[in-house]
Amino acid sequence: MKINELKLDYFIIWANASENENEIIEIIEKKFEIQRIIRKKYTLFFFYDAYRIYKYSFVPFYYLLKKLFYLRKFPKEMLFVFINNTNPEYVHMWNGVFRTIYCNKIQHTKQMIRSKFQKENSEEHIIHSGDTYYDYLQAKKISKDRKPRYDIHKLTKITIKLENLYCLNFVGDRWNNKSKIIPLRDSCQFQFLNGIEKPYSDYVSKFRGTSLKDFYSISKFIKLKNKLLKNTDICENMIVKKIKN
Repeated sequence: MKINELKLDYFIIWANASENENEIIEIIEKKFEIQRIIRKKYTLFFFYDAYRIYKYSFVPFYYLLKKLFYLRKFPKEMLFVFINNTNPEYVHMWNGVFRTIYCNKIQHTKQMIRSKFQKENSEEHIIHSGDTYYDYLQAKKISKDRKPRYDIHKLTKITIKLENLYCLNFVGDRWNNKSKIIPLRDSCQFQFLNGIEKPYSDYVSKFRGTSLKDFYSISKFIKLKNKLLKNTDICENMIVKKIKN
């Protein structure tokens, strides 16, 4: 893929959109390739983070104060959704206050989400997007994302009975959790494959952006399930780690 065909971008879903978070992510997923999702808590330095987010957008100072004011009554967290923006549509804009070059696809998606879910207080925006690569770099710094790297030295094909398979699931709450080894048969993922979808849906919603930083979604899981049912070739590798035999 040529560099000019791909732009690294992001959205921020503010806490005042928490009850519509799943639907908003589904809309983004249909239009862009989601890479990572990071949930970050507000701190005493939230105003500084907000300033850094809007630093290269030339947003008026009063706008940041207004955002702090209307977000104060919601959970103190924000959700970064990092995406690959293929074939961006660049447009130059001057709105009378600040000047920028933005992607029309990003702008259209953002406005569509706002118009659909902002029924009241339309000025209290529920979603934000960056315009330039500098905005993207700021978002990566603020989210403090540390993506793990895996080095696969060799691939070995083996057959294992289901009762001998275990997996890691997260237990606890969104911000205070740990991984637990459980039989694969007892996992919410295995239940999903057997037609019981709600436990996995609740699991993704609870840990999205904290323990689950790679992009997990119901639609992705359904596609994988359909591949399994059709016995088509699955190219994805399963990375396993030996823990306590």
